Amino acid sequence: MTLEERFRVYDSFLPQDEYNKLVHVSLGGPDIKWNWQASNPGDPIFLIRNVDEDSFYNTHLLSYIQSCIHLKVEPLRIYFNAQTPNLHGCYHQDDGDMTAILYINQRPYEHKWGGWTELWDQDTGEDAMIRPLDNRLLLFDAELTHRGTAFLGHTDPIRVNLTYKMQFVS
Repeated sequence: MTLEERFRVYDSFLPQDEYNKLVHVSLGGPDIKWNWQASNPGDPIFLIRNVDEDSFYNTHLLSYIQSCIHLKVEPLRIYFNAQTPNLHGCYHQDDGDMTAILYINQRPYEHKWGGWTELWDQDTGEDAMIRPLDNRLLLFDAELTHRGTAFLGHTDPIRVNLTYKMQFVS
């Protein structure tokens, strides 16, 4: 299987009003609780906000994802992830069967920011760099090695995405 067969990209994924709601939520406020987390000891620290228990995410938005893959999935984890400029993630593989990343930008994405998601097939050596365009969904095989790179400039915004780690159900 080629790398291109292991991922799909959907632009303008959500209706604009739903996407705008996520942008607003990602900006924070008194009711938004972010936590610091590192995936493994010694890894870079990033911001995370778990939303597993919220039906807007685990039912409503999940239905949009399921309509793209035409398979029934169950979320293992759903969370917002935020990286400060120049704090890149480490290469890793996810748990579950499939990962979905929805890119959420506080202002229209600019190419000079960087912030790509790097996908790497260790078996074939193929790689791909996916730009974090506004309202873009990236779906990929959870066993695919990947990492999120941060935006590059010290005045660039924080890179925010909504991540679903999912398993197939019959």
